Amino acid sequence: LSEATGFAVATIRKHIKDGKLQAQKVKGKYVITEEEAKRAYGQRMKVEAKSDKTKESISFEQRALDVELQKLTDALENLKKGYDSLQKRVKRLEEDIQLLAAVQTTSTKEEDTRGLFRRIGDYLFGKPEKEGNS
Repeated sequence: LSEATGFAVATIRKHIKDGKLQAQKVKGKYVITEEEAKRAYGQRMKVEAKSDKTKESISFEQRALDVELQKLTDALENLKKGYDSLQKRVKRLEEDIQLLAAVQTTSTKEEDTRGLFRRIGDYLFGKPEKEGNS
């Protein structure tokens, strides 16, 4: 707006503070609609023309929305990366659980085997008598 009107940035801020110019603060920066700028500075606003075609300049609101859209796009990209990382971690944990289940199954089989040999020994050689039983 400073370039379009020729006013210094400090002067425009003073106009906002004095209520001569309406603006909204978005993420620490003032956003002024094109209509408000034309209302407040009408004749001082420079008209831009591009080559053979006259193009409308992007409104101040649109610029603010573009900045917000870029921030949200970046945040979404970061969330996707975090999601992918969490999916990989879940997969590793599932593999760890399968390994632990396999180890537990193996250790249970070893206990069963030891019990089997004890029972075979008891059958062949008789059950050992405990001391104190006469």
